[in-house]
Amino acid sequence: MDPPKKYVKAPDGKSMILNPKYTAWKKNDIVPPFPPSNYDNDVPVAVATASVIASSSAISYLSDSSDDERDSNDASGQDAHVSGGLSNVASGVRSTIGGGADNKAIGEKSTISGGQRNKATKLKATVSGGAQNKALGPMSTVSGGNNNSANGRSSTISGGEINMATGNLSVVGGGKNNKAVERLSTIGGGIRNEASGEFSVVIGGQDNCSAGRFSVANGGSKNKANGNFSIAMGRKATVNHHRSCLINLGDNDCTSKSNNEFRVNAKVFTIIIDDIEVKIDKNNIKNLSNLLKNGNKLQKQMEDQQEQMNEMQRQIQSLMK
Repeated sequence: MDPPKKYVKAPDGKSMILNPKYTAWKKNDIVPPFPPSNYDNDVPVAVATASVIASSSAISYLSDSSDDERDSNDASGQDAHVSGGLSNVASGVRSTIGGGADNKAIGEKSTISGGQRNKATKLKATVSGGAQNKALGPMSTVSGGNNNSANGRSSTISGGEINMATGNLSVVGGGKNNKAVERLSTIGGGIRNEASGEFSVVIGGQDNCSAGRFSVANGGSKNKANGNFSIAMGRKATVNHHRSCLINLGDNDCTSKSNNEFRVNAKVFTIIIDDIEVKIDKNNIKNLSNLLKNGNKLQKQMEDQQEQMNEMQRQIQSLMK
């Protein structure tokens, strides 16, 4: 005698439920003397296109897949849904897994579209794909990549690998080993960058850090914007003061000196106005420095000379009368 069918139609005639006689047969490994029929207790047996697992709390769905695949997936959460793949677990209430393998949708209304070994553990957390990605914050999102972790509330990682978005509403666009730590911090990409100040930004580059509130490390490498509202650009530029901007185009380290400072380190400054071009370099910078330092003195001398000329003109005019 053939074993009983694994799934049978429910009394509503629409959904499918696990046949209790199949469970008993599977447990005892024997074939009960069921009558040879296509009906079981007047309920027709059919092959499901959308198979279902019944639980004590609700019905969870496992869509089109083979019996082996259905056995490997677990849609144990209330109203949870696993569409396909292997060894996926949708244990959260109304959680969803589209496919892939070894994915876990634990949070309520969490979603994993596919990929491998991804986790969505909090309310409305989402992982679109990739491998070993984790959406651990409420309403957090990891779109893809590898080994990324969105921990903050409403945090987002678009891709890349080994990136972390731990601040609430923080964003990492991509790259590798980047960390958006504080609230509303953003990293566009690059390698080993960190945005640890509130509302701070690292555009990209390598080994950059924006630690001040509203600070910006505008690419390059090894730049540090530590002051609030500070900007660090170029290479090895460190801004420790508030509302200051430092652009380092040289080879050596360069550090800010005061608040509200605009500081540039370069070998040559070129100023172009219309067709006029002026270059300032190490050969003439001293002349400019002396001019600036002695500006008041030179101005006084020019005023004295102008007064002398005016006096001479008055004397000449008096002689001509």
